[in-house]
Formats: sequence, structure tokens, C-alpha cells
Amino acid sequence: MIRAGIDPGSSYLALAIASGLGRLVGEPRTLTARPGDRVLLDYLSTALGEPHLVFAGTDRPCREFVTPVLQLFTVEGRCIGFAKIGWDPVTQRMIDDEADALRRVRAASPSGVRVPDVLWHGYWQGLAVMVTAPMPTDIRRLPRRARVPVDPLAEIAAVDGPVGPTALGTSDYLRDAMETGFAAATVGRRDVLHRAERITADFGELDLIFGRWHGDWVPWNLGRSRDTLFAWDWAYSATAVPLGFDAMHFAAIPAEVLGGASRAEAATHAAEVTEPALRALGLDDDQVRAVVDLHRLELELRDARAWLLRREVSTTSGSTGTARA
Repeated sequence: MIRAGIDPGSSYLALAIASGLGRLVGEPRTLTARPGDRVLLDYLSTALGEPHLVFAGTDRPCREFVTPVLQLFTVEGRCIGFAKIGWDPVTQRMIDDEADALRRVRAASPSGVRVPDVLWHGYWQGLAVMVTAPMPTDIRRLPRRARVPVDPLAEIAAVDGPVGPTALGTSDYLRDAMETGFAAATVGRRDVLHRAERITADFGELDLIFGRWHGDWVPWNLGRSRDTLFAWDWAYSATAVPLGFDAMHFAAIPAEVLGGASRAEAATHAAEVTEPALRALGLDDDQVRAVVDLHRLELELRDARAWLLRREVSTTSGSTGTARA
């Protein structure tokens, strides 16, 4: 169902937005606007220099990592862009990371992929908000069974500077993974640490290429306009990760999210179908095996870091007697 925008001059708009976001994320948050207060669309209208904005959104259920999106229009029906909203510390960090990644990728201007422009990024009433420009009207998402677009991945890896081989055991990536594993283990979640230790024992001396990855390189976040590949949703982008993660992600996540496979089954499936793409990136047998294991670890690290951050905020809020969204 599409919810149309409301007159942005109405003080009830903040309540309408808050109500919609509450159903989306499962943690209702009330933002009360007093008469005469500027509400979100007022704020964005000024920031973007576009008066009288309206919006559309969806009521589809969202998982805990989803950042709700509002499509922004002028009253004449011209699309201005897409406002993505971070509603808690985890999703706020995702918004901030995505804005940074988009700016870095656009500055690097890789030839194999294009990304949307960031029109505005900031905070409103404690919510992180990023507005990106619309993409070409003829863009079409990649089909579910498309082959992984591997050509841009080396360029993406080098967005932040030259890349070169580093032993996994001495890499910043493994150091950060171990730190997360130890932090989770201290509060009873030991699986991540055990997996990281096994990988260190198996591949610690192996050289890998580390660089930036998109972080969610899946068919529904990629599309083509004529012969140009576009990529959006860079919220999980990070630097200094093993080259090949995006190729693994392209097969593993659809198998898990759409196909109902367990994480272990999805990893096995991705290892089978993604090997040609990993070879095309220059990985040898040992490096392929390491990237397969490390990508599964990365997904577990993602869950653990979000859980630790939310736990920290919850503990802090409980000790101070204040509630945070």
C-alpha cells in the first residue's frame, strides 16, 4: 500500500510520519509537533530548496536493520529524491556510513558503477536522515538469477586508495573481528570468537587483498540503465575487508533471505556458484576458501556488533532512567 503525503504545513505531519515508522520498525516512537513547529518535510524543504514537498512510503514489514525510505515529490509530481531514516543507534550509524561511502565512491568515479548523489545528510529530532537524488527513470533492477557483476569490484576495493596483499593474521580486519568476538564472548555469545579463532588457525599466514566493499551487493540493490550499472544501499559499505566479499554476498543473501536456506547452507551454495567470480578477481584456491569462511564470519560480526551496540544503549538507558529510540 502506498501512503501519500500530507500538507507539509500541518503540525500533524510529524505524528503521521512517526506512526508510519513505528509500524515499519516495530518500536513505536512518538514525535509530537507543537503548533508552528517545523516538521520533517518542512525541514527537508528548506534544506533542499524545494517548497511544499510531499512523500510516499510503504507499509511493508521491516526487519531490525531496515532504514525506512520516503520518496519525496513536489506537489506537481516531480521526484526530488529518497529520504532514508535511521531510527536507533544501529540504523543511525548505517545512515552515516552510507552517506560517507556514497561521497567517497562518487569522488573516486569508478568506471564500472555509478551511485546516487547525496543531496542532504544530517539529523532531525534525533533521527539520522539522508536524501539521495533519484536515478534514471529507465533503470531496471537486475533479475534474481543474474550473474554477479564482478567487473566493478576491484575498482570499488580501491576507492579509498591503492590496495595490496596483507597477511590475514596481521590485518586490521582480523584484529577488529577478534575484538568484536571477545566483546560478545564476555556477555555470553562465544560463537563469533570461536569462528574467528578457527579461521585464524587455518588462514592466518595467508595473504589477501583488502579494500572497500559495497556491503550488500545483491540483485535488488543493483540495476542497469542502458549499459550503465547503478548500485544503491551502501549502508554496510566498509573499507579494509577481503576482496571477494561482494561476490559471495551476491549469492549467499538471496539464498538465505529469498530461498529460506540456513546461513550454513547459503554459504555452501554461494561457494559453489561464486567460485568463477572469485577466480576472475585473481583469488587462488586457498584465498577462495578463506574468503568463503570469512564472509560467513562477516555476517555474524554484523549481527554481533548491532546486538552489542543495542545492548550498550539499553544498559545505559536503564541505568540513567532515560529512554532512547
